[in-house]
Amino acid sequence: MTAGPLIFGNLTVEHYEDSFHAANPIIDQLRDKMEVVEDERYTREYLEDDKRSIANAIQVFFSDGSSVTGYTACAGISRCLKAQRCRNLWGVLLPERHYMGS
Repeated sequence: MTAGPLIFGNLTVEHYEDSFHAANPIIDQLRDKMEVVEDERYTREYLEDDKRSIANAIQVFFSDGSSVTGYTACAGISRCLKAQRCRNLWGVLLPERHYMGS
């Protein structure tokens, strides 16, 4: 769910297929270079019935030590109850277009 969008620019149902994965070895090449760190708050809020958040965040670091600004997408089964819950790790409120409801 992370390597595919970084490579192809989107995430589609096709990306979950074994045949797609087999046809694109670059996916595993990128995964081998990735480090995934769980934000326990996201896991906790996913399991909370009143939130059911599926928020995710990403920040890319390069081998030379440079990085891009982190990005957080806040989404839930129902819209975020308050935009303040959808602040990224640096405390910046994301524009409304980043909030997706079901």
